[in-house]
Amino acid sequence: MGFHEAVFACFQDYFKFSGRARRPEYWWFVLFVLAGDVTCVVLDAVLFGPEKLIGFEGLFNVFTFFPMLAVTWRRMHDIGRPGWHGIMPLPFLILGVAAAADFQQIASISIGIALILGVLVLIWTIQSSQAGANQFGPEMPKY
Repeated sequence: MGFHEAVFACFQDYFKFSGRARRPEYWWFVLFVLAGDVTCVVLDAVLFGPEKLIGFEGLFNVFTFFPMLAVTWRRMHDIGRPGWHGIMPLPFLILGVAAAADFQQIASISIGIALILGVLVLIWTIQSSQAGANQFGPEMPKY
């Protein structure tokens, strides 16, 4: 699966949290999101300066949040893990950001846990697909 096919597949499966996603689908979409985010940050800085409210970056992040969440969920299924394993860092990250202003110690601990869990999710997303069918569906064809 190439770049265009992966991006198209992820947007086509916008809210699909069942099934499996192989490594190429996941990593090509991650590259698309990172490149789009960097492009939007630069565009926002050029057009709006530092005083932007939401800008293109915010709109892009809103637009790609659910496809990224869904492809991560399906990627966990592909290696035989429950989908929620892919989003384990999110609650800690949200707590850390929310507590940052008033509770710096809680924020530091929460963000530290989110980073550790993020590394674990990264390791899982790098793993090879589970061969054959698993409880989440048949093995996806190789591209």
